Amino acid sequence: MLALIPWSRQMPEVFRWSDKLNHFMAFVLLACLLMIAYRPGWLMGWALLFLYGAVIEAVQYFLPWRSAEWGDLAVDAVAAAAGLLLYRLLQTIGRAMGMPVDLQ
Repeated sequence: MLALIPWSRQMPEVFRWSDKLNHFMAFVLLACLLMIAYRPGWLMGWALLFLYGAVIEAVQYFLPWRSAEWGDLAVDAVAAAAGLLLYRLLQTIGRAMGMPVDLQ
């Protein structure tokens, strides 16, 4: 929803960079949740998230109040990979602490 609602273009430049941070945080979280919920595998998980980011940008291209940006898709791709790595790190830490972690 947040990717499709109107966004003000009169925002100061400093807040426009937060758009990339928002993309990054969202896709890191989505990657972790995807792995917990569906366990699609690493490559498939990254591909699904990349495709999701591409669809969002494609839809934004046709919305007059939004704009599609290659930079957003690039951040989505990097964040998806970072989220998958974070998931793996949390999984490893959980195992090291003796927690029953069966999230592969």
